[in-house]
Amino acid sequence: MAAAQGHARAQFNIGWYYLFGEGGFSCDQTKASEWLAKAAEQGHVSAKYILAHNYLRGRGVGQDHVRAFELFKEASDQGLEHAKYDLSLSYVFGRGVEKSVGSFFRGVELLQELVLAGYSDEFPQDMYNFAVAVKNTADMKFGMLMGAEVAAKETPKGAAFLEEMTRPYIDRGGLTRWCEQQWNNAFRILQLAAKHGLPEAMAGLASCFAHGVIVERDDRKAMEWASKAKAHGCTRTSPEWQTTTDILKTTRFAYSFAYNGWSPANPPSP
Repeated sequence: MAAAQGHARAQFNIGWYYLFGEGGFSCDQTKASEWLAKAAEQGHVSAKYILAHNYLRGRGVGQDHVRAFELFKEASDQGLEHAKYDLSLSYVFGRGVEKSVGSFFRGVELLQELVLAGYSDEFPQDMYNFAVAVKNTADMKFGMLMGAEVAAKETPKGAAFLEEMTRPYIDRGGLTRWCEQQWNNAFRILQLAAKHGLPEAMAGLASCFAHGVIVERDDRKAMEWASKAKAHGCTRTSPEWQTTTDILKTTRFAYSFAYNGWSPANPPSP
């Protein structure tokens, strides 16, 4: 028997059969996980991905988010896009990895890479949601930067907060450029979603041009996209693309946090 002789593909197949009760095998999630683990140990990428979900849900093995995260990362590093998607969600929700602002940003970056690479071409609504997430992330970080800059002028704690926040980007200018790149990427994703026929994305582009969000204000383009959105059945506006409310909110939050006390051991949360 090939599986008993250590052939990863055969081991994966048996794990699959046990998992879904196919090929003459009775459904047995414990045995499924055992065989998938054998294949995963030999580098079988699909076995790693399915086994990760088993650990995530406690299916045939004890629930273990850390092990699920490790397997998602291994499969992602081997080029499996579905694994990269689940890895990004693990970062965003702090599953199997420390729940922190840094992890959240890393998750959003991975989602963004996937969308720009065409991962969600068949799901324009997902693309739109990702675009909003990318924009909100940039809004939040830029707002925190502005609040920290004000607090840094008034208190040593604020200065420490600003230094720690900008360190990964070398300096404040680096962080500002990062935010600008995220806004540009959010707009590109929004355009992709509109190209794939999502009326909500068309309305979002209309809002961007009408209010000068990310791009220069252009009333003609705003009217064109509003007309396209209406022709596709969308008559409402897209508030996510109209104001800088999140920037103003996080500016106040960061100022208060930096002024009243912060240390690297106690970073802020979104």
